[in-house]
Amino acid sequence: MLQDIDSLEERVLEGQSAPSGLVRVTLSPAFGRMFVIPRLSDFRNRFPDVAIEMEVSGRHVDLIEEGIDVAIRIGRLSDSALVARRIGDMRMITVASASYLAQHGAPQTLGELRNHQRISYVYQGDIIGWGFHVDGRQVTVDGGGAFRTNDAEHVRGAVLAGLGIAHHASWLFTDVLASGEVVRILDQHAPPPFPINAVTAAGRRMPSRVRQFIDFLAAICAEEPELRVGEG
Repeated sequence: MLQDIDSLEERVLEGQSAPSGLVRVTLSPAFGRMFVIPRLSDFRNRFPDVAIEMEVSGRHVDLIEEGIDVAIRIGRLSDSALVARRIGDMRMITVASASYLAQHGAPQTLGELRNHQRISYVYQGDIIGWGFHVDGRQVTVDGGGAFRTNDAEHVRGAVLAGLGIAHHASWLFTDVLASGEVVRILDQHAPPPFPINAVTAAGRRMPSRVRQFIDFLAAICAEEPELRVGEG
C-alpha cells in the first residue's frame, strides 16, 4: 500500500513545477542547530511548498515505525533495511581549553591522557570510549572523569569552562580553535573519519521533496571544511 501511495505521489509531482508536502527528518540537536537551521531559509526559498519537520534526537529511531523520511546518522551502517547516501565525514579530535592546558599541561601520550580530567559523551546510558590510532592499530581509552553528558553542545560548554579534555567532532569547535581559546592535542593518534549518511528506508520510492532535501544536506556538508568527504 505504501509503495502504491508513493508511486501515485510521484506521478502527481511530475505534473507540478516544484515539490510539495512534508519532509520529516531526524538528526542530532547540535548538527541541526549549527548547520541545518541557519541555511533552511535557502531551501524554503527554493521550495516554498515543502514543509520540514525535525525530530531532534540522539537516538536511532525506527524510520518506518515513526514515519521518518530521512535520518542523519554517523558511522558504519549494518541495517540492510536502510539505504544510505554518504554526504560528509565527521572527524574526531581531542581538545582542551588553553586555560586548562596552561594549568595542567598537555598530555603527550595516551597514558598521560588517562591522568587528566576528561569530558565524556554518553549515548543511551553508556559512556562512549575514545578511539585512537597507535602504530596502525585502534586503541580505546575509557570515558569518564570530570564531566559526562548526552549532549554535544554541553561537551563544548564544558571544554570552554575548563573542566577538562574532550574527544569529539571537530566541527563542534571550529570557531574556538581558530581563536586559540581551544587547542587540539594528540593529533598524531587521531582516528580516521566517520561517514555522515543521509539514511532512508529501503524498498520505497523516494518522493522528490525528500530527494531535494537530501541534496540540500549534502550541499551543507560540501560547503563546510570540517564536514566534507575526504577533507583534512
